[in-house]
Parts: sequence; C-alpha cells; structure tokens
Amino acid sequence: APVQKGEPRPLTEQQATVLLAMPDRRTTRGVRDAAMLQLLVDAGVRSEELVKLTISSIEETRRHAIAMRSAIATSTSWSLRIKGKRGKERLVPLTAAATTALRFWMDRRPVSISDALFLSIPRHGGQSPAALSTTAVWKMVKKYARAAGLPDDIAPHRLRHTFGTRHAEADARLDVLQNLLGHSDPRTTMIYARRRADAAAEAIAAVEASQLPANRL
Repeated sequence: APVQKGEPRPLTEQQATVLLAMPDRRTTRGVRDAAMLQLLVDAGVRSEELVKLTISSIEETRRHAIAMRSAIATSTSWSLRIKGKRGKERLVPLTAAATTALRFWMDRRPVSISDALFLSIPRHGGQSPAALSTTAVWKMVKKYARAAGLPDDIAPHRLRHTFGTRHAEADARLDVLQNLLGHSDPRTTMIYARRRADAAAEAIAAVEASQLPANRL
C-alpha cells in the first residue's frame, strides 16, 4: 500500500542491517559513522539532536522505569541524554550494539577543544576536529545508503522511523514510545500505533486468503 503523507517510512530489517554494516570500521571515520548510524537506528535520535550530543550526554545509570528498559531489547547500563525540540530532555537506554559502537568511537575519538560527541575527521591533519553539521549527517547516511544499493530516499529521519516502528510493532506502551521518541504530542506517536494495527490487519487478511478453498480461487 502507498505510504500516506506524514506516515512513518521505516527501513526493512534487512535494509537496516545492510546499512549498519557499510562503514569501514578499520578507519576512524568508519568507527565514527558506525556509531552515528547505530544511534539513529537504535536510539531514534533526530539528526539535529545527534550533532548536539556531547561527551557528557552519555550516562551510566539504572534510573529507568521497568517499562522503559523492557522496551529496549538488550539494553545496557549506558543511556543517552538527548536534548530535543524546545530544549526538552529525554534519557534513552542504549542497546548492546549501540553501546559497543559508542565505546569503539570513544576509543578513537580525536583530541579536540570541542566537547561534541561526534567530530569531523580532518583529511590532512591541519584542521582541528569540530562538531558536525546536520548536512554532514545527511550526506553520511546518503553515502552509505547509495553504496549499499538502497533507495535514493533513505535519509536520517527514516532511520528514526525505523526505531519508532520497530518498538511499536514490539508492542511498546504508547507513553513509553512517546518518551523514547521525544514527542510532545501523543497524537504524533499514535501514527506508529495505527501503522501497527494496519500491519496486523494485513497479516490476518493474508492468512485468511491463503486458507480459501481451492474452488473459490
């Protein structure tokens, strides 16, 4: 079915897996990009939130409601304090994969006067590493999507849609999902719940169609 305007447009699990595998983790740039992609998919951060993260945005804490932690599969003691729209903060538990990717990046992160979590990687050593722009994040996602042979419309926000859809389909409570995504209006989060209901209806219809007697086909 065609996607209506305003509806989430997630990647398939296969597309997400292929995209996350693209960065060359033998290089500093690849380690950085792998961590950024993992946070876009596993923490649902917006690109403008990603570039505002600082080293102190990473927290080691267990101060989460059980419902919040149960919504994030393989959650670790690491969390990400994200400053969203209108300065609203949220604390998102990180998956084991996101935590591992961040640990690798923190080990390789260049020395800089900037406390930005993700920094530019100077190509010739003369420039000081600096915070990234949202344009740089957009270009990074596009580069790997293109290299992976994925559709041209893959962009950072579609990775956030993947996060939201994944947790809606795992029956995360609506209030928990709203908190994880940083939505101020629960009606925005309801879009994911409606998508889950539509997917369930389509699955039931497919099963019923497969069980029709041969003489009715």
